[in-house]
Amino acid sequence: MSTTYLTKDLIRIIEHNKAVHSADNLDAFIYAAKRNKILLHILRLANINSKLRQVEEAKLAGIIRLVGEVGRSLQDLEYAFIKLIKPVTYAPSDVDILIKIEDYNSIAKRLRKIGCKPLLIEPYNAIFQKNGINIDIYVHPSIGGRAIYLDGRKLLDHVGEAVFHGNRIPALKPYAEIVLVAAHAAYKEMFYTLNDYFTTKTWIDKKSFKLAEELYITDSLKTSLKLNMSIKKGLTEAPIRLSLHQWLKIFAKKVARDPTTRGTALKLLQLSGRDMKLFLERFTRISY
Repeated sequence: MSTTYLTKDLIRIIEHNKAVHSADNLDAFIYAAKRNKILLHILRLANINSKLRQVEEAKLAGIIRLVGEVGRSLQDLEYAFIKLIKPVTYAPSDVDILIKIEDYNSIAKRLRKIGCKPLLIEPYNAIFQKNGINIDIYVHPSIGGRAIYLDGRKLLDHVGEAVFHGNRIPALKPYAEIVLVAAHAAYKEMFYTLNDYFTTKTWIDKKSFKLAEELYITDSLKTSLKLNMSIKKGLTEAPIRLSLHQWLKIFAKKVARDPTTRGTALKLLQLSGRDMKLFLERFTRISY
């Protein structure tokens, strides 16, 4: 079975909430689901009680506990959980929060107080860790911690209360999450998954386009919509990896239009040899 056919089948299964019945193709489905960041959703639909299912459920349970801890420790501050709540079930690999620069020291102190250890400090983000799970703190979403592709302060104007597996938390409103999804996929990850596909398909609205224009990421939002259409029609497989040429084209437009990105883009040249290698590997990888 081709990967494209699997992609179309995965979409049909999730949209119609159908169980997976074909044992012959089950391994292929699981492989495709993992690459597309919808693995736990498919495992639950297939009612697979395997070691892999146990691992994914445990990962999600760990994320839920950590989100609750972090949320309680930061409850009187203005911040937002990002890239966490989606219309499909999945186990995030880490916890991402968007903060104001003036709250950084206070947040770092509070995270340390609940047992989070600092791993990395960069100009626009930092990484803490607890129980093997990373907590990524962003002042501005950026590439390599250097080139800003979204103004974090403006994103924080679009936060509402959300519920994540029983935890009431501040999170980007759905129309704003779409803007982040599009920008993150296009500028940072150069990778578009079925997780992105369903998030875009489910939550996009007129407010998304208005915010995208304000944040100079209309091109990346349009790219997401084009990829969604291509995936829906079965013209391409998912996940989709942007080529270096495609990324340079879309990022050049971003630099030309966004003064914040333009003012920080040259900092990408300051990436160390190892970090530059990791950055370039994004154009050849087959999954996250």
